[in-house]
Amino acid sequence: MDREEERRRRIVTLVRFAVRTGRFVAGETGARIAVRRGKAGVLLLAADIAPAKAERIRAWAAEASVAVFSALDGGALAEAAGRGRCDVFFVHDPSLARSLSIELGGGGGFC
Repeated sequence: MDREEERRRRIVTLVRFAVRTGRFVAGETGARIAVRRGKAGVLLLAADIAPAKAERIRAWAAEASVAVFSALDGGALAEAAGRGRCDVFFVHDPSLARSLSIELGGGGGFC
């Protein structure tokens, strides 16, 4: 197994942990509401999300100082989240968000 595949597996595992703990929000609207309510975490965007949608999400996330990453395509993110479709996934568990941030190259800090 190559390094990229191993990294992808670790990301999928962390997303699945977030689902099991219930410390996540799927979808743009839910993520935006969670961020407005002051939840700290990491926002994952599907790698194949529409550019205009990604730009819009990155804009409101930047206003709230939320770290945004893109590593999995929508199908892989949906599968990891146990959903039919998933372009936006917000993890608000502190330790899972920190682990995702490290795994995705953002260091140990997250907002």
